[in-house]
Amino acid sequence: RRQSGDNGRQEGARGEGEGVRRIGVAAALLAAAISCSPYSFSGGRTALVQSVSVPIFENRTTEFRLAENITSGIINGFINDNQIKVLDQSNAEAVLSGAIVEYKRHAYTFDETDRVTEYIVEVWVDAELVKKEGAASVWKADRARGFGIYKADSEDEQLGQTRAIEKIAEDLLNRTIKNW
Repeated sequence: RRQSGDNGRQEGARGEGEGVRRIGVAAALLAAAISCSPYSFSGGRTALVQSVSVPIFENRTTEFRLAENITSGIINGFINDNQIKVLDQSNAEAVLSGAIVEYKRHAYTFDETDRVTEYIVEVWVDAELVKKEGAASVWKADRARGFGIYKADSEDEQLGQTRAIEKIAEDLLNRTIKNW
């Protein structure tokens, strides 16, 4: 009796091992099929223009150096993306110009004693991408908003401003590059 019970357990273990092996082989085949698939999670992006010039944005706020920082942030966004060349105005296919129309910094979160724990910086810009040939507007953005949150006790407003500028740069870049 004991032998037959042990044999039954061995056969059952063998059967379970075979099932696990089959699942492993199936998972490996599925992984191989997916990795060879041409599908991509990044959308096929096609630039609306091949090159752009970004003159310094007009600053309609009282924030010192904001126009220079936003213009640099937008240029760096295009350079880092590496799909559209940033050229001087005489050689670029299009011009991306704009104005900073509003800037705010205010308390964002509070602790249990109503002390500010985070601030938010918000920046709004009006921007337009115009093809030089024929002066056709490719797109126009009114009050595109960027925001940046920073910790009240360990970070400064400049970090919030940098984060807001990065969001604006990303928005304007995405408007210039079709996602489908």
